Amino acid sequence: MNVTALEIPELLLFEPRIYHDARGFFVETWKARSMGGVADLPEFVQDNHSRSVRGTLRGLHYQLRHAQGKLVRCARGAVWCAAVDMRRGSATFGRHAGSRPASRTASSCCPTSRMSCTR
Repeated sequence: MNVTALEIPELLLFEPRIYHDARGFFVETWKARSMGGVADLPEFVQDNHSRSVRGTLRGLHYQLRHAQGKLVRCARGAVWCAAVDMRRGSATFGRHAGSRPASRTASSCCPTSRMSCTR
């Protein structure tokens, strides 16, 4: 598992190892031991899957009371994941960072509840 911190240090890019064979490939898209040991990640409680037509902008997501971290992965096509640091007092407050995962199996993680993610 290759993990890269982006411009906002808490925003991470996970690039898991891909295992290829004659049948196709296998990849661990989430493994707590590998990913959870890297950063202070929230408990993983929900997994969603959405499909968007070309050119779609999904909105910024921001919660105060029932905050959610985000793990964004693109199964097909391309995605650009961006985050805005909305944590008052943070050294990177108001700044944004983004990533375009290089492969369909890479994931961008926005672990803190006070950052907004869009894809």
